[in-house]
Amino acid sequence: MKKIFILFAFLMASIAIQAQELNATVTINTPKLANVDRKVFDVLKQQLQEYLSNQKWTDDVYEPEERIDVNVNLTIDKELSPTSFDAKLTIQASRPVYNSDYETTIFINSDDQISFSYELYQPIQYSQTTFTDNFSAIFAFYAYYIIAMDYDTFSPLGGEPYFTRAQEIQRLVPQGINKDGWQAGTTTRNRYWLIENATNPRMKSFREAMYMYHRQGLDMFTVNPEDAKNKLVQALDDINKAHASYPNAHMTTVFNTSKSNELVEIGKGLNKPQKSKLFEVMSKVDPANMNKYQAIGINF
Repeated sequence: MKKIFILFAFLMASIAIQAQELNATVTINTPKLANVDRKVFDVLKQQLQEYLSNQKWTDDVYEPEERIDVNVNLTIDKELSPTSFDAKLTIQASRPVYNSDYETTIFINSDDQISFSYELYQPIQYSQTTFTDNFSAIFAFYAYYIIAMDYDTFSPLGGEPYFTRAQEIQRLVPQGINKDGWQAGTTTRNRYWLIENATNPRMKSFREAMYMYHRQGLDMFTVNPEDAKNKLVQALDDINKAHASYPNAHMTTVFNTSKSNELVEIGKGLNKPQKSKLFEVMSKVDPANMNKYQAIGINF
C-alpha cells in the first residue's frame, strides 16, 4: 500500500511539473547591502523562483520541453528600511525553436522602477482579483506578459487573454504605489506602457508579426528554409508598419533589444534582396543598432 501511495505521489508530482508554464532562474544582487542580513535575499530568491515556476498561470498543460525559460536578475539599489527596498530588474524569456536545439529570445526588458517591502519568509502570493502587494503584482504582471508574448508566437494574437490578465493586474494597483512603474507618468518605458502597447490597435500588426516571425519563420527553417526566410523578412515589414503607426513604442524597443543579435546572424544567411529589405526595415525600426546590422553584409 505504501509503495502504491509513493508511486501515486510521484505521478502527481510529475503531472504538476508538466502543468507549469515558466521555468525561472532568479539572481538577486546586493552590491550596496549595508544593514540587512544577506539571508533575507537568499530566501527571497528561492521564494521568487518558486512563485514564478510553480504557480499555475494558465489552464493549459505544458510539457517540460515546452516551458518558457525566464531569467530574472534583481539588483537591490537602496535599503529604505530593514524591510523596504528599491531595485532594478532585468528579465529575459526565451522559447525553443522547433526541430532544433536553439532557443530564441522573445522578451528582454529592464525595469528601473521596482519598489517593494519584504520580511524574511513573507509569502509571495498571487490573487487574480485583488492587489496583495507590489512585489507579487510586478512578477505576476511579467509572468502573464511573457506568457502572452509566447502565445503570440504560436498563433495570431494568441496571447490576448494573458495580455488582458496583465492589464488587470496593472489596473488593480492602487494609485500612488510605485507610480513610476505602473502609471503613465513622465516615462514611456515602464509597465504601464508595455501593456498599453500590447493592447493598442496600432500595434496589432506588430503582434501578428510575432507569429509570422517565430512560427512561420524560425520554426520552419529546417522544413522549408527559403519560405521561412521570406516569412521572417515579411514579419519585419509588418513590424515596420506598426512602428510607423506608433513610433517609439516600448514594445518595439523590447523587440529590438531581444532580437538584434539574432537578426544579424539570420541576415548573414539571406539572399541579396532579403538582406536589403532587412537592413531597410531595421534602419527605421532600430536605428541605434545600425552599425551592428552592417555585419549582415549589405555592401554588394
